[in-house]
Order: sequence, then structure tokens, then C-alpha cells
Amino acid sequence: MAFRFRRSKKIAPGVRINVSKKSIGLSVGGKGFRHSINTSGRRTTTAGIPGTGMSYSKSHSSVKGRKTNSSQALSKNATDQSNEASQLVKEYEQHIKALQELHLRVSEPINWKEKANETPPFSIGEMGPNEKDARREVEQYKPSFFSRLLKKEAKEMAELEEKLEHAILEDKEKYSTWLNRVNKAQKLAAGGVEVYKELLDETDLFQTAEETGTTIELVPIDRNEVLLTFLVNDDVIPDETFSLTKTGKLSRKAQTKTNYYHLYQQFICSLLLKAARDCLHALPDVTTVHCHVEERRIDPADGHHKNSRLIEVTFTRAQIESKRFEHIDAQAAVAGYDPAWKFLKTKGFQPIR
Repeated sequence: MAFRFRRSKKIAPGVRINVSKKSIGLSVGGKGFRHSINTSGRRTTTAGIPGTGMSYSKSHSSVKGRKTNSSQALSKNATDQSNEASQLVKEYEQHIKALQELHLRVSEPINWKEKANETPPFSIGEMGPNEKDARREVEQYKPSFFSRLLKKEAKEMAELEEKLEHAILEDKEKYSTWLNRVNKAQKLAAGGVEVYKELLDETDLFQTAEETGTTIELVPIDRNEVLLTFLVNDDVIPDETFSLTKTGKLSRKAQTKTNYYHLYQQFICSLLLKAARDCLHALPDVTTVHCHVEERRIDPADGHHKNSRLIEVTFTRAQIESKRFEHIDAQAAVAGYDPAWKFLKTKGFQPIR
């Protein structure tokens, strides 16, 4: 026989506290209706008709609810982890795709003859278009009923005056940009190749190079030929691959040497094509673009870092303009220009001189 322990104590009219070996409970009510709850999570409601012996009792436990909440929390955590994994994989795939499609990110051809004769956005001594609009707002400002009620007139007027100052600066910048372009276009028309670097700045080539850890040096050979020297590094290629398992979990693996160097080759070839296209679009008199690619490496002969030449290739305007770039593979396209390079699948580019 097992011993049971239970003790009940009235703590207020209609309220009792019940203590047993396994739990502590609280009951509220009297004859005819009573509701009980205890620390085990069990809740009991009893209703009856006094003097008849008839009653109805219903019990339920909140433990299941707690388990459900716990399950929901685990499910939400799993969903969050799955979403985070999907986002990482998406970002990885977008990064790889972008490196292989740089040749599609090119500027439109610039007509510098038109730029040389382009009219100014406004005349010196006149208000610019942005200033006109902003000044009109200041002059026509009328506080609303609520602005007057809340005494916001001074604040609103100060905001309009600040907007006017910004508008004046925008007009000055717009005029300065126009003047700079006209000066460059006129120098180009006069036969000056010293502005080639400035003209190429009109594209996003140097910005793209900076984003990928590459430096580019432009040297005009003459009015029709330029030399671009690239100093590249393979840090732009991730050391790991990211993918999703069948269950939606993140899988991270080290890049194989073959895949790593293949991606590096694709990146460099795509960058070369972009550079050639940007040059030909920004420099209308150029017909030939020579490209040299170098990488900083340790010279095994003396142990010092030196620039090693990896690629030499030449692009012509006729060849570039005949390509349908949205359908090409960057590596195959550059290979078609008969480049000087030595590429090994498991070792990458090798110095050619």
C-alpha cells in the first residue's frame, strides 16, 4: 500500500490552497462551481447542482500547450536557419555569376563630338533648374491649419531653406560636370591622347577593377592604340563553395583546385573583355587595345615578390563589335584572340616571361 499526502487550507472566502507530494494547487469557488489549477499544469472545472448529487467535471493540461509552443519555437528556429542558409547560397551564386559576367557590364558608346558642342544646363549668372524649383517652394509656402496649430511654421520654413541650399549645390555640380565633359571632348577633338584616362573614367571600368582587387594602368601608344596593364590577384575567388543539402541545410566545402583556377580564369577573361569594350566605347578613335595581365608572385630565384606576366592579348574594334556577348563564354572568347598564356587546370596561370 502506498501512502498519500494531501493538505488543504482556506486562505480566503471561496479560495483554498491544496498541497500534495507532487504539486501545489489553488482552487476558487464554492458549492455548485469550482475551478482548480496546480503546478503540474492540470486545470479542472467542476459544476453541479447542490443537493442532487449531479455534477460535471472537465480537466485539461497545459503541458501539451507548452510542448506545442516548444515545437513551434524549434520549427521557427529551423526555418530561420534554412532561410539563412538559402541566403548565403544565393549570395555565393550571385558573386560567382557576377565575376564571370563582367563583360556584360559595359557603358554605352560616348559620342564625344556631340559632347564638345553640348549646350550648358543653364547660363552663368542665371538660376539653375533645381534652384528655381526650390526657391519657388520657399516663396509660395503657406503653413497649413495644423502647422499653425502646432507652431511648426518656423521648422517647415527652415527645411525649405535647407532644401534650397542643396538645390544650389546640385546646380553648381551639374554645371561643373558639363564644363568638365566639354573640356575633355574639345581636347580629344584637338588630338590630345592625354585625356584618354579621363575619358575612360566615364565608364565604371576602374570602379569594377577596384571592387575585384585589381589595378589597371592605361598607356596610350598613339591615337589609335592603347595598352592596358592589369595587376590581378586570386583573392576574389572564394576558398569554399556553398550549397544546400536535400534537407535545406547549408553545405560548405573547400574549392577543388580545378574549380578554383577555372573560376579565376573565367574572371580574368571576363574582365579583359569588359576593359576592351569600355575602351572602345569611351575612346572613339581607338581601334586596337593591347592587354597585359600580371600577378604579384614570389620569384623562386631570389625569394622576392615580383610582377609576373601571365597573359598578353590584343583586341581590335572589328573583332569586338562582331561578338554577341550575351551568348559567349568569356574564356572561350579570349582564347579565340590567340592570347599568349600558359594555363594548367590544377595550377592556374603560369608566368610566360
